[in-house]
Amino acid sequence: MSAEDWECSDCGVRVRFDLAAGRDSPAAAPTQSQPDHWVADERGWHCLRCQREAVLNQPTVEGAGTEAQQRRRALVRFELLREPAATDAEVARRAKCTSAQVAPVRRDLAHSGHLRSRVPADP
Repeated sequence: MSAEDWECSDCGVRVRFDLAAGRDSPAAAPTQSQPDHWVADERGWHCLRCQREAVLNQPTVEGAGTEAQQRRRALVRFELLREPAATDAEVARRAKCTSAQVAPVRRDLAHSGHLRSRVPADP
């Protein structure tokens, strides 16, 4: 049996894809080369949960709102950079905040050039 394994360097969660599964049926074969939303760096692989926790544990900046506000803004920023096409409502759900809190972060990221502006949907 051929399989690929990944282990999060932070929390130890393991993911395994069985590459032999579906060998008889190409449509059933896994097409992923790594787990969804995992990233690698010099310390190893990191799951999405641990990436979010790392963002929340970053130091805060004095005078930039309460610690909770800064943490929430950092998480919104992370989610927007991770998936720029996500709607404000989707990002708000992931960051456990309101859509109204997402919009200014999206605007700031677009203004600074870190995020391309979304094209408004046709009415």
